[in-house]
Amino acid sequence: MHMDSFEPYFADDTQGVHFGVRVDGQLILAHVGRRVLAERFGVSAEGHGWVTVYLAHQQVIDSVVTAQAKANGPETVVLRLQDLP
Repeated sequence: MHMDSFEPYFADDTQGVHFGVRVDGQLILAHVGRRVLAERFGVSAEGHGWVTVYLAHQQVIDSVVTAQAKANGPETVVLRLQDLP
């Protein structure tokens, strides 16, 4: 199945934001946990509010996903605190 876009969403079961980043024409799926967002960006939110936090820092987060996908291939990227600058 070819996916052209992937809207970011917060999932209660993973306690994080799931999103997609287009890298060299391929959609790479990614996840960043709310704890990583809170610790890295010094914010607090509830539920869908974490999507707003992701969107506010999307350029930085997506650039890390892009770098990891180029280095490691098109697998799903799960970001850790130490991955973010």
